Amino acid sequence: MKEIDPITATAWLERKSNESVQAYHYQDHVVFTHTSYLSEVLHHPSEETFTIGLSADSKIWDEYPEGTTYCSHTGSLHFVPFPVNSCLMDHIATLDCTTSGPLRCHHPVGSTLSINGVQLKALQPFVTPFDYKVEMNADITLCKNLRNSYYEESALSVTFPDGKAVERNGKGMVPPLKTGSQLIDEVLFCDHMDYYIPPRSAFVGLMGTDLSFNYRPKTGKLEIYTTRENSMRNTWPDVIVINICLLTFIHWLSDKAKSVSLVNSA
Repeated sequence: MKEIDPITATAWLERKSNESVQAYHYQDHVVFTHTSYLSEVLHHPSEETFTIGLSADSKIWDEYPEGTTYCSHTGSLHFVPFPVNSCLMDHIATLDCTTSGPLRCHHPVGSTLSINGVQLKALQPFVTPFDYKVEMNADITLCKNLRNSYYEESALSVTFPDGKAVERNGKGMVPPLKTGSQLIDEVLFCDHMDYYIPPRSAFVGLMGTDLSFNYRPKTGKLEIYTTRENSMRNTWPDVIVINICLLTFIHWLSDKAKSVSLVNSA
């Protein structure tokens, strides 16, 4: 154990935004694909969570300097191989990201953020790729409109100068937990102070959308794409096809004369 820190719970749980909670701070080896590395770890006993972080200067990028691909339809991060182009379809935007500290990616000049159809031009939207939360400074009063209508009618969109957009709306505004419940207090955060979010700024978590992306730490670039499903569908026709293929393969392996043929020799 390295030390025990009292840390702020700001942007962690809305109902504890003004409290400090105890966290155990230590180092441990994190096992990833084909490697392991020594990482700083925060263990929050009261919330039963562990945090290693994927900041811009995280040690994980020393192990995987090329970056990672996130495929939204499976909710998976791919470090090896990289990139995984099979789950990336149409390119939406490439953003410049911070090179140290919290990983936040800037939108091009001319981008706008809209809340429930109201366009806010004098506002700086940021994308936080490895996050699902939506966080806003206290001076964005329309954030409360999202909280009041988040389940069906809410709509949040960041539109780039070329007209393409990153959107979260309706039931997609608050992704369901493993239990199926949707808790607004753990997704949408209003009234953040300037020390955490700059004035007239908003952070939009990309993992709360159905978009996929490549993050390249070497160049500090985030490439956002629409998603192409690259996994087999789990339906009865697929199960039947797989079982037929497996039975055929097993029969071929057990056939010493290799007399099984799908071609009529006659």
